[in-house]
Amino acid sequence: MRIWKIKGLTFKTKLIFLCSTLILISVVSASIFSYIQYKEDVKDMIFHNTIETSEQLSINANRYTEEMIRTSMLPYYNSELLAMIQRHQLSAQEQLLQARYINNFLEDILIAPQADILRVYLITDRVYLGTRKYESLDSAIDFTQLSWYKQAITLKKPFFISHNKESLIKSDNTRVFSIIRPIFGGSTGTEMIGLIKVDAMFDGIIDILNKVNNGKQGGVMLSDESGNILYSSLDADINNANVFAIDPSKGLTGEIEVDHNKYLVSNYPVQTSNWNIHSIHSLDELNQHAIAMRNTTIYFAFGCAILMLIIVFISIQNFLNPLFKIVSLMKQVKQGNLEVRFPEQRSDEIGYLGNSFNRMVCQISQIISDNTHLVKQIYEMKLLEQEAKLSALMRQIRPHFIYNTLNMISIMIQSDQSNEAVESIQKLSSMIRKITKMDKNIPLSHEISLINEYLFIQQSRYSEKLTYEIHIHSELYTYNIPSLLLQPLVENSIIHGCEGQSENTNITIYSKITPDAVQLFVVDNGPGIPEHTLAQLTKLLDEEDSELDNRHMQGIGLLNVHLRILKQFGQPFGLEIISQPNLGTTIQINLPHEKS
Repeated sequence: MRIWKIKGLTFKTKLIFLCSTLILISVVSASIFSYIQYKEDVKDMIFHNTIETSEQLSINANRYTEEMIRTSMLPYYNSELLAMIQRHQLSAQEQLLQARYINNFLEDILIAPQADILRVYLITDRVYLGTRKYESLDSAIDFTQLSWYKQAITLKKPFFISHNKESLIKSDNTRVFSIIRPIFGGSTGTEMIGLIKVDAMFDGIIDILNKVNNGKQGGVMLSDESGNILYSSLDADINNANVFAIDPSKGLTGEIEVDHNKYLVSNYPVQTSNWNIHSIHSLDELNQHAIAMRNTTIYFAFGCAILMLIIVFISIQNFLNPLFKIVSLMKQVKQGNLEVRFPEQRSDEIGYLGNSFNRMVCQISQIISDNTHLVKQIYEMKLLEQEAKLSALMRQIRPHFIYNTLNMISIMIQSDQSNEAVESIQKLSSMIRKITKMDKNIPLSHEISLINEYLFIQQSRYSEKLTYEIHIHSELYTYNIPSLLLQPLVENSIIHGCEGQSENTNITIYSKITPDAVQLFVVDNGPGIPEHTLAQLTKLLDEEDSELDNRHMQGIGLLNVHLRILKQFGQPFGLEIISQPNLGTTIQINLPHEKS
């Protein structure tokens, strides 16, 4: 669907929407592209900085461990010490002098090196200790059974111990790492005459690592060749083996993901030991500046868009206001106000459109005026015609009713029913007074009163052969109906009931109120209407343009009532006839609710 066919939007809204959309797309696209490019540049810069930082950390750690290596090589620079530890079968005095010399040597070693070197052992057939703390050897420990001693005997070369849990010191809880170097001598220089073990604390290494700031979510880790973590400045959540997915021996740098967070990891080995340094940066943290720049750019884009919208809105107001004025006037014309005119005199296209609009409104006004006069004339003619037809129907039913009643009184007089005839004449006189005073519409209660008087006259003639019941809702007493609506129907029931059968005739008049109509019923137990006659009557009732003439004299009462209802209220109101031979007849009158 084209943008101009968006339902419910005005031309102004569509124009503003189009301009703002184009502005937003262009500015936001440029912002996103800048953000992505800036993010990649920052990532590359951090990548190279991480490599340089890791390399520098590795160099500093190497220098730190080289100091321990140099300390472990000091026995080779003291020939007197080497000669003394190769002497055996010494007297007690000589053993005392030997121990004193070696202890002095070890104490001298601890003066020069870095303060993190905690203690130095010299092991021959016994253990000599030089320490910075007040501590002593545990005489109960057999050093020849310790794993690191056995490893030195087997390897016969220097090696590091990152987790030195087998200590020779009593109650030693200090966390240290060690370098163990065999001491060779003898006539060939290949005989192992002892070993030196240097213990150092991690404080110095930790100080070196802590000098690197990798952010709040990043950090530095130190691990041994087995992946055991010796030190970590990271949170516990990522302080695990995931950082070792990159081969540290190759010094590679790459990305890893831990708990849906991405990290940039650089792994470098410490060449003088079996350690690896892991420098870890959080990419999310590194990208915060890029994200802030992106957000600032987007805010700027929205600001530009709003400014542009204001400019577009002002332009629309200035250039298109006359057009919107014409549209507003057209809406007023649509609502029926034909007095509006476009006031501005312009020589451009808008002026031409305004002048055309004014001419169109004048023409419409003239056409409507002419049509209104014509419609009024036609309506008055139709109304007069309708009133004439209704009056004719009323004039038709009244003589018919009076003739039938007088005929019945005549029969009563001929049958020597003088008293009944006199009383019937009095009732007829009352009925005629009521009929002459009747309007076109009367309350239902007046019609019921007339029916009671009429049925009284008929009962005087037929005596017990005629009975009747009337059941009308009390709220319908004031309901207005066309005058003489029920009487012709009751008269039909008497003529075709009492006169058409020998059995007693009962007539019931009752009402029913439905959501769609007010219904009145005239029910008799007479012989019913023959099928062919019922078909003819039903056909006449279904024809909206039926008119009374001599051909319809048989059903003049029914058709008269139906036509009066139809002409006054229209479809679907009128009569319905339900009849079966020997089962009686029901006439249903359908009328609208009074509020309709």
